[in-house]
Amino acid sequence: MFDMVSRRGFVSLSAVAAAGLGLAGCSGSKTSEPAGSDAGSAKASSKKAVELQVFAANSLEKALPEVQELYTEQTGTTFADTQFKASGDLVEQMKAGAAVDVLITASKGTMDDAETAELVDADTRED
Repeated sequence: MFDMVSRRGFVSLSAVAAAGLGLAGCSGSKTSEPAGSDAGSAKASSKKAVELQVFAANSLEKALPEVQELYTEQTGTTFADTQFKASGDLVEQMKAGAAVDVLITASKGTMDDAETAELVDADTRED
């Protein structure tokens, strides 16, 4: 499991860029866990790097890389191979077992489907 502070921070930062889209943290990821509680400091060298796997709607393919770059600069958190596809396709990949930290959908309905299937952490959801 990874640091919730890092995921929540990215979810909040992404919410600004993804206004109008569904966004939530997901469970079951294979990301690195930082050692220590200083998740916000990019200069903390005594901890393992946090790497997040993001599934995002196609509509964010141009904007999200810039958000990720800024977040990496601020926190040191990096991103695995971000997947940009149709929201429904991303949810289907998750149902098939894909490990994801953050899901950003293009519609509230698709996020509802992911939440109903218990693929996302409802406490981190932002519409």
